[in-house]
Amino acid sequence: MTSKILIVDDTLFNRRIIRDILYKHVEGGIFFEADNGKIALEIMDRENIDLIILDLIMPVMDGFSFLRQIKADAQHKEIPVIVFSAADEIESIQKALEMGVYDYVTRPLSKEQTDIVLPLKVRNALKSHEQKKALIKVNEDLNREMELIRHLGCHDSLTGIYNRMFFDQELERINKDRERYSAISIMVIDLDGVKIVNDILGHTAGDRLIKSAAEIICKPFRKGDIIARLGGDEFGILLPGMDEETCNNKKRELLMALEAYNEDNPFITISMSIGSNTSINTSEDVYQIFHRADKKMYENKLNEKGHYHKKMADLFITTLLRNEAFEGKDALEEIDKMMERLRITKDEVKNILLANNINNLYQ
Repeated sequence: MTSKILIVDDTLFNRRIIRDILYKHVEGGIFFEADNGKIALEIMDRENIDLIILDLIMPVMDGFSFLRQIKADAQHKEIPVIVFSAADEIESIQKALEMGVYDYVTRPLSKEQTDIVLPLKVRNALKSHEQKKALIKVNEDLNREMELIRHLGCHDSLTGIYNRMFFDQELERINKDRERYSAISIMVIDLDGVKIVNDILGHTAGDRLIKSAAEIICKPFRKGDIIARLGGDEFGILLPGMDEETCNNKKRELLMALEAYNEDNPFITISMSIGSNTSINTSEDVYQIFHRADKKMYENKLNEKGHYHKKMADLFITTLLRNEAFEGKDALEEIDKMMERLRITKDEVKNILLANNINNLYQ
């Protein structure tokens, strides 16, 4: 194991004595030297130091000033410091220990003490530092895992936005604190034709459609707005503090973002049925607002029923017929399969073919 040790002493002779002693007793030791605290700080900015051996009496920046600097720095404050100094007054020893040094050794030591005591203290300090770093890493890993668990607990795994559980919790929280908000708006959005895409193109394509829809839905809204996937193809947006005019503006922005997406992706377009409701009644239950938005969404969905199916049928059938792999009987068989999945009649298929100048498949 490599350990980087910084020796800070204004006397070259002292630094070399310490380095030579530790070189024999600390396996893998890499040594750096500084003759004052200022130079020591510059070295610490470049190197990941594992241990500091510090004299207190130095020019430019003495040991106490140096200690104040590193203990105030989050990056350096955990590095163990062993004071090895001729300052043997009890006040200096007490002050250094109160400032958080790992140990304090006064000079001079006998040769036996220097060869045994200092290396032992250094090895113990390095071992303690490694254990502390390992513990910090374990805690960081644990915190990341806990954060991931918290994230997964309230976010939808497919889209990355909030999930139904978090949305319901926020509804409950806001309902309890209803009087705080002068207005509350809620949107409920249901995607049209996801089942068709799943049936014709597969669930991978359906998942891509849902993810793209989530990205479109998020575009107009504020960071604090609660956007959630409530179910397979249903989304909810909780907008505390948003009045009706602002809500309608956001809805228009959403539809513009949807239109821009469909222009760029003409093969598999996205269609949404949107319902919204706003209340300025601070005593009204927030669940009633949600219910009205949900009801409005279903009304809009019923008004558009069939339109999206016909549009998708047109896209799928004309794309199929452009595929050279399908001709004549093969094309008819594939179209027959699509008719059942798309819930369209043979007459509707004929109209699609006629609109595309293809009239020789069905006679």
